[in-house]
Amino acid sequence: MKLPSRRELPDYYGIIKRPMDICKILSKIEEGRYEDANDLQSDFVLLCRNAQEYNEEASVIFEDSIIMQSVFFNARERMEAEVDTFPEEEEEDDEEEEEDSRGKEGKKNKKDKSRGRRKRVKYADDSEDVDDDDDD
Repeated sequence: MKLPSRRELPDYYGIIKRPMDICKILSKIEEGRYEDANDLQSDFVLLCRNAQEYNEEASVIFEDSIIMQSVFFNARERMEAEVDTFPEEEEEDDEEEEEDSRGKEGKKNKKDKSRGRRKRVKYADDSEDVDDDDDD
């Protein structure tokens, strides 16, 4: 869930060049900082690979990271399959009917609704997302 502090595992930050944890991922989701599912997947895979790189192969953390990665990919495949089975034409017709019933207000909100996510927020220091404040 949360990266180890530099005091707990000082060698972790020497071995792992791009630390990532679930708390960071959740924060980025809440802030709308993922452009798409591929960006989220990149961070999740990074988290799992970091766990596999740092921990011994037979360790619980190593094994759990493999399971978590598999669960993530399976969930994403199921979600994409569900989206693919929903006819786009029907969705567009529903949006047009909804827009007609709401008038101008519907047109204004159509863009926001169709994106299905919040607008990505750019930060000045949005480069590597490495926290140096892990010195608890």
